[in-house]
Amino acid sequence: MNLLITAIGSFSSDVAIKNCHQLGMKVIGCDIYPMEWVAQSLDVDTFYQVDKAVDEEKYISQILDIIKNEEINLLLPSTDAEVDVLNKHRDELKEAGVILCISGPKTVEFCRDKIQFAKRVGKYAIKSEMVADVPYPEFPVVVKPVNGRSSQGMQRIYDQVHYDLVAKDYMVQPLIEGDIITVDVVRHPKSGYVEAVARQELLRTPSGAGTSVKIINDWELEALCKEIAEELRIIGCVCFEFIRDEDGMYHMLECNPRLSGGVAFSCLAGYDFIKAHFDCFISDDIEVKGEIPEMFIARKYQEYII
Repeated sequence: MNLLITAIGSFSSDVAIKNCHQLGMKVIGCDIYPMEWVAQSLDVDTFYQVDKAVDEEKYISQILDIIKNEEINLLLPSTDAEVDVLNKHRDELKEAGVILCISGPKTVEFCRDKIQFAKRVGKYAIKSEMVADVPYPEFPVVVKPVNGRSSQGMQRIYDQVHYDLVAKDYMVQPLIEGDIITVDVVRHPKSGYVEAVARQELLRTPSGAGTSVKIINDWELEALCKEIAEELRIIGCVCFEFIRDEDGMYHMLECNPRLSGGVAFSCLAGYDFIKAHFDCFISDDIEVKGEIPEMFIARKYQEYII
């Protein structure tokens, strides 16, 4: 099959390209930057430069052109911005004969709106309200955009003076200190079978991508993730994020409806989430996860001449 992966400069693309080649797929890649700026352009079969997804009309036109030129069967978006735009253009993609490899439209909308997401997940999520509805919160709090991504716009607020300056269309949450726990979760839509691998993020980039992690075994957390995946009607592989407080309680932050930037950690630990993701769209079920031991995994950067 012919696969188009977008934003191949992202953290998730390296393992996605490699594993999809091992599955026998022809992999086409695109990115907003020129080929010479993107190391992963060396690994795809063909590379295209496209406009940013926020320039929606141009972006969709370019994606449809690539689909036609390369006879694309499967489309894998790698960033939240692209998920948002492609989710709105499912009809054009379907007419072009392409399977958009993300969860259903309503699920994506819930996951991208943090207020609605918190209501849907209920007791497991951190309490989330609009700043306009909470004029006098109990400090400290966290404020951020309702549909934000990669920690963009997030601030910690400790007093009323600074809180009064926050935009009213932001959301507010209580500040909970603790470990960041990320879980790669995959759910098959027909069988309902779910697998999950969790990791503690030890070191992260400012945008929230883990660089050093510890793979952890917590069967209660995995059971919780399976319950939430079923409630949200997840299709394929997504990323759940939690804060684990000092008492060991998990507070859910969000679900990113795409491959996580650290999905390579889970693949290296012992479960191929890339294959499982595509199996959710083209096969009858996903493979059962074997026993995965706890381990530390660190990521490094490597230089290439393009």
